[in-house]
Amino acid sequence: MKGLGAVTSHPVPDNRREHFRADLNVSRLVTHFFETRLQPRLKNGEERLNLTIQLARAAEGPGEANESVEVLSRIKALQKWQKRGRGILPLIMKWLRR
Repeated sequence: MKGLGAVTSHPVPDNRREHFRADLNVSRLVTHFFETRLQPRLKNGEERLNLTIQLARAAEGPGEANESVEVLSRIKALQKWQKRGRGILPLIMKWLRR
C-alpha cells in the first residue's frame, strides 16, 4: 500500500510502531500508480520491442523470409499499441489532475 501511495506513515508520540494514514484521494492514487508503475513499464516494453525487432532481423535465414515477415509485422503491431498507450497516458493524467 505504501508503494502505491495509498497510505502514508505518520509517527505517534511514545510509540515505536509504524502507524499509517489512508490517502482517500483516488485521482492522486491513480496518478501515482501511472507515474511510478505504468510509465516505467511502458518504457521498458518499448525498449524490449525494439530489441526483439533487432533479434528477429538478425535471426533471418534462408527460407525463413515468410516467417520473419510475419513475426516483424506482429511486433510492429505491438509497437503501434505501445505508442497509443504512451500517447493516451499523459491525457489521462492531465484529466486526473484537474
